[in-house]
Amino acid sequence: PAAPAGPSPSELRAKRKERAERAGSRAVNRIASKFSGAIRAATSQASGLGTAIEDADTAYGQSERAFGQSDEKLGTKAGRDARLSEIAALREQKSKQVGRMKKRASALKRAISKLEALLKQGRAARNKAKGAKRAKINERLRAYEDRLSELKAELKALGVAVKDTELDIGDLAKEAGEVAGTPDDAPPDPPDPMDAVGQALSDIDLQERAGLLSADQARAARVATLTAALGSGTLDQRQQWEVMAQLRDITEAAAQATVDNTAALRDLKASIDAQTAFANSVSAVTSFQAVRALADIINGQLGNGVQQRRSMPGSGALSRI
Repeated sequence: PAAPAGPSPSELRAKRKERAERAGSRAVNRIASKFSGAIRAATSQASGLGTAIEDADTAYGQSERAFGQSDEKLGTKAGRDARLSEIAALREQKSKQVGRMKKRASALKRAISKLEALLKQGRAARNKAKGAKRAKINERLRAYEDRLSELKAELKALGVAVKDTELDIGDLAKEAGEVAGTPDDAPPDPPDPMDAVGQALSDIDLQERAGLLSADQARAARVATLTAALGSGTLDQRQQWEVMAQLRDITEAAAQATVDNTAALRDLKASIDAQTAFANSVSAVTSFQAVRALADIINGQLGNGVQQRRSMPGSGALSRI
């Protein structure tokens, strides 16, 4: 019988390629085994610190929002102390965050250093290999090169974040200095005593209009209010003059009202006297005299049949009419 046919040339080439690739992988594995533990530990530490940094950023934002809702009176010592306490708490959080970032940077640097050493040895092995083995080594090293690029980018971003955080700490320190140097607020101006006087006079006017006070009562209340303000010792010179002027206006108005009332009374009396005189002159004419005057009129109208007025007794003013 015929001998079985052996593997074809293509199958032989495939087997040789496979063996070469396995040899390339074994070469990379031997090199990577020297560094994998250190790389794994460093990247694990960097990852854990990354999570802690994110949590700390969240906590800082919450503190900043909470402090922003408070309203410190920086013009008072208590307000300045409260704000300085808040700034100190924020600075402490930022300082701790910088510490975490620097630790993470150290872990990343260790991982990067080990990866670079791995790649250095791997590239040396690749340069010695040929064919499929060389290609396989190069393929395996490419994954480590990608990871090295990622870690370097993280380290660079972390360096920027550290600088930004340190600037934030500087800004907080500057703010603390400004807060500490804030002067006390000026004391509020004392109330103007003329405001109280004006309010009291306004109340008196309103009570008079409402019929609760007569004109005389309202005038007396105004005088009492102004006199009390003048004697309080709280008015400056100009305010004293103003109160004195108001008192004078009230006094002069009262005097003028008295003069006007007196004149009105005189006019009324004169009018009453004139009416009384007229009434007296009319009342002086008696009923008897009126009858005689009427008789004279009738005598003139009716002729000789009526007795003449002059032959009747009596005389008077009406007899001469």
